Amino acid sequence: MNHRNLISLVLLSIVLTLTACVSNPELVKTSDNNYTLTRIDKGGSFGNLDDTRHALVAEANKFAESQGKVAVRVSMKDTPMQIEGFTSVEYKFQLMSKLDADTLVTESANNAAISSGKATGTNAMYDALLKLDDLHKRGILTDEEFAIQKKKILDRN
Repeated sequence: MNHRNLISLVLLSIVLTLTACVSNPELVKTSDNNYTLTRIDKGGSFGNLDDTRHALVAEANKFAESQGKVAVRVSMKDTPMQIEGFTSVEYKFQLMSKLDADTLVTESANNAAISSGKATGTNAMYDALLKLDDLHKRGILTDEEFAIQKKKILDRN
């Protein structure tokens, strides 16, 4: 075996080892419109928890889009690497129509304002804008939908 073939073989084995370090996410339907995605990162100190989180959110969004809906985060739980274990991330989400997700953002902002005793004011508006921005950044709302909802929030105050 010549030197070039040996290097190719070593590189191939490294690539195969690293690609086997992250398990494919397992999608589990937990109730009517609720799902859980779990991914185990076996990369040890080479693993990247942020990349794993982002990949799970992207996978959930892709699945939701295939169903004609959006994925709304319920929770995300990280299990850090233990001495003899692996890092894992569990992402729970709910499928909703875009309209329902928009309504949820507005209602959440209103409920937060009412519970804090500030039914109107800049804090409620700020909270609503932050939640709206989060949905936009996660790709749940398009630029146009974001602009429409933002205008509604700003026009109320």
